Amino acid sequence: METALFFELHSIQKNSSFLFNGRGCWAAPPIAINVLAWNCQGIGGPWTVRKLREYLRQYKPSMVFLSETKCSRKRFKFLRDKFDMFGIEVELRGKSGGLMLLWSKSIVVQIWSYSVNYIDAEVYRDGESEKWRVTGFYGEPDASKRKTTWRRLIQLSHEERMPWLCVGDFTEVLDRNEKTGAPRPS
Repeated sequence: METALFFELHSIQKNSSFLFNGRGCWAAPPIAINVLAWNCQGIGGPWTVRKLREYLRQYKPSMVFLSETKCSRKRFKFLRDKFDMFGIEVELRGKSGGLMLLWSKSIVVQIWSYSVNYIDAEVYRDGESEKWRVTGFYGEPDASKRKTTWRRLIQLSHEERMPWLCVGDFTEVLDRNEKTGAPRPS
């Protein structure tokens, strides 16, 4: 099953006339950073590269997070250059995994940390003061290791106070109807 998610990060401005649970409420002007998150299940074949190119043309994302890339560093560099983007990759483990964060030259990205399960970064447009935090997350496929991965995500959530978007494949089933293929969780 193919699923790609698209997000728009809007620049925020404090509006003191609204309050929500004691915190300021912000209004979003039309300036946005579009983000694509896709578990591509391998970016080595021509179908996935064509599909990525189609997504890039159609949605014009400023940032792309790919999980389960299953590709080498050489392939990553080829794709980064092919799509004329900057990027970072986390290499696959054996024949599985692999993460890739690509971004257009219209934004500035500062990588804070990464592992086999996430890439955490600060994002902003050059010349603008509003900064965002984006974490591309790939949940641990091995159920016995999931708690550790979720603990790390919770730690990341406490590290910096700024607008934060966490995207990716969390490898969790929230509702039995989400599951297709293998036996459904009880």
